[in-house]
Amino acid sequence: MKLNKPQIIDKIIKFFQKDGRIAKAWIFGSFARGDYNNYSDIDLMVKYNNPEKVSLFDFAEIAYLLEQKIKIKVDLVEEGYIKPFAWETAKNDIKLIYG
Repeated sequence: MKLNKPQIIDKIIKFFQKDGRIAKAWIFGSFARGDYNNYSDIDLMVKYNNPEKVSLFDFAEIAYLLEQKIKIKVDLVEEGYIKPFAWETAKNDIKLIYG
């Protein structure tokens, strides 16, 4: 069964609550705008509770575990590290979903 947008966001929030590494999370891109399709990924920007303790392995693990939960490809970026050209588009549709 395919999840709808509120169900997907709920699963992401519950994951972050249980995981404990994420302080805030935002969605952006087609999923945030509502013009996503079956081939779309979910763009997520996150802020860590303790960024100095988060490794690249943690980053990859979070993306992987989220993908397993929601069955959709996740593009994860840390707050402050989105490329300027990408931010120009993302800033128009970014939505806080956690924190």
